[in-house]
Amino acid sequence: MRLPLQPVRRVSAPSGEIWEIYISHMAPMGPLQSLSNGPGAEMMVRDEVIVAAPLALLSFVWSCLLVPLGRLLVRAPVAALRGRRSRTVRILAISFDVSTSETRTWTTTTDQAASVVDEIAAGLALGQTVQPEGAVYGGTTSS
Repeated sequence: MRLPLQPVRRVSAPSGEIWEIYISHMAPMGPLQSLSNGPGAEMMVRDEVIVAAPLALLSFVWSCLLVPLGRLLVRAPVAALRGRRSRTVRILAISFDVSTSETRTWTTTTDQAASVVDEIAAGLALGQTVQPEGAVYGGTTSS
């Protein structure tokens, strides 16, 4: 039995990269808002700093910490429920490196997930990005 948040498979590429393949039933939550340009992003450099600093700190905590956390706490369960009712699964291949990580995403159905994972693992072992039959390649993300 596979535990939650455990990779389905680990693959070693010819270049030495280790790829972990995950299957996610969770629906995408959509983009989160940027944390920059919130209230208090501009610093005042006058005598009012002493009065404005606590208000800016409170504004920062509200707009950059509490509001995004509240959105995440509401959106994540909704995305999980929506994903469980759907037959669509996302397959993620993630390579963690010291300086950067790379994620490749495919979308398929629950019926074809096992065969798609097999094809993806075989392609990654050869150092290639494959397009398995019955899956849609969503692209690569690096961070």
